[in-house]
Amino acid sequence: MFKSERVFDDNLLLSYFDDGYISDRIAIKDSEIHVWFLDIGNYDEYHMKSLFDILTLDEKAKMSHYVHVADQKRFLVGHSMLRILLSRYLAREPDDIILLNSKHGKLYMPQSNVSFNISHSGNRVALAFVKEKKIGVDIERMNSLDDYSQIAKNFFLPPESERICAQTDAAKGMEKFYEIWTVKEAFVKALGHGLSRSLKSFEVLEQGTINDYTNNSRYNYYTKQLSDNYLCSLVVV
Repeated sequence: MFKSERVFDDNLLLSYFDDGYISDRIAIKDSEIHVWFLDIGNYDEYHMKSLFDILTLDEKAKMSHYVHVADQKRFLVGHSMLRILLSRYLAREPDDIILLNSKHGKLYMPQSNVSFNISHSGNRVALAFVKEKKIGVDIERMNSLDDYSQIAKNFFLPPESERICAQTDAAKGMEKFYEIWTVKEAFVKALGHGLSRSLKSFEVLEQGTINDYTNNSRYNYYTKQLSDNYLCSLVVV
């Protein structure tokens, strides 16, 4: 899978790939966004062992804290492939990549102009990269939710929950819910605020914009629906 398209008002070029496009050296320009979609089901036991060897001791310890095998696999593929991709972008070995956590838990690489973010759900992992900016990505499998409208009323602004409830049927309402939810998650991840940021402090508008009421600023977002009922949203700030 490979596709490129112009997005956002500042005319950034968004390209998304799968792991079949990983090469020894990958270039990313200041005007580009790269998003990699990985399917955990494509990695057999041999590949998993190779990926495990790439993790640091600290990462292996964090992986072992997950009780469920599916969660361990998501962590393994996400963090090892993050190291591999950063090594290709920066022309370094994977074990030379130093990753730190911000005070709100966002991974970053010190003294690097490449910003990245990671998200996973179900069998999918999304890894997003950009230069000289901050980026957030969120991918979700759109599982059926009977109470999505109530969740929206509890966590979203009234205009957002009203848009969800105004959809013509439950399936479209749930899809709109996941769209707004993933955009909100991607936005707070881009800023590095995590759970410290109220989801009601900014509004997800139509036509791909976010209104941040804390500083009266607007940002752009992009949403893509994938096969197997996955939805991914991306925000650059």
